[in-house]
Amino acid sequence: MKNTHSFQNPLLLRQFGLKFPILPCKGGRSSSFCLPVVLFFLFAFLNLSAQPQTYFYPAWTQTGGAVTPGFTNRVVSIAGSGSSTYAASSVHLSANNYGMRLTKYTSSGTTSWIANFDLGAGGTTHVGGIALDASGNILVTGSAYNGATNGHDLFLVKYNSSGTKLWHQTYTGTGTGTDAGAAVICNASGDVFVTGATSKTFPDVDVLTLCYAPNGTLIWDEVWDNTDLFDAGATLSLLGTRVFITGASQTNFNTWEYAVVRYEQSNGSFVSATVTNAGGTNIELVSAATIDAVGNIYITGALGVSGQGFNIKTIKLS
Repeated sequence: MKNTHSFQNPLLLRQFGLKFPILPCKGGRSSSFCLPVVLFFLFAFLNLSAQPQTYFYPAWTQTGGAVTPGFTNRVVSIAGSGSSTYAASSVHLSANNYGMRLTKYTSSGTTSWIANFDLGAGGTTHVGGIALDASGNILVTGSAYNGATNGHDLFLVKYNSSGTKLWHQTYTGTGTGTDAGAAVICNASGDVFVTGATSKTFPDVDVLTLCYAPNGTLIWDEVWDNTDLFDAGATLSLLGTRVFITGASQTNFNTWEYAVVRYEQSNGSFVSATVTNAGGTNIELVSAATIDAVGNIYITGALGVSGQGFNIKTIKLS
């Protein structure tokens, strides 16, 4: 199961106080399908049923951990070497205390090990992204409560393939505002890049990007702000010497756009930023982004359209 990064996750960010369906909260809301939606998918399936089909059957299913009803929980996973799979999510550890649970599964679905992580301050922990480095170490980022002074801080934790925690780091932005990691990626040298968001004063939320050395030392941190409104990173890509962050930018109170920010991997030097002109009335998610060999960027997700709700929007940027 591949990991995806989107704004519909427990990080980005109902804690910022914005009233959009992209933003989670401590007591999240459940969603339901209405009848027209069910009929749409039913008819779509019937229309395609005469065409050649590829079927996938579950090889195994595992459940574990617990959260209280209504808790907005994001689960991320990534395939490791030897057909192993790693999955990370929030878990209810004790009264009023949620941590991160990382589980390793074998190719047959047997649990190899479980590791729990929190900052020891109680409150909630939300998972944003997961990645492997070239040595098979696992890195998980997200946001965790770090006491009344800091509020929710971005966290990054690194484990080896045996489940031993190697180190963890936190990032505290301005005051008690929320800082959150939504995506993580590693380069061939083992450097770790994290992107997400950091909150200043409402409604100013900025794209946060961090680079850590393999031993957990912070190499550089950069913040990108477009118009003093809501900006957040959602995906990461590497090409050549640069790191590309794709996310969302609120260009005014009624308009949302996709945004791409580029930095040099080595020192965080700002290269450029591109904001689309799609004119979205809201943003539901930036679900994926990729870069081709010559640097063209392809972004897909959902943007609001007046009178139509959310439409799938795929854009190519050269």
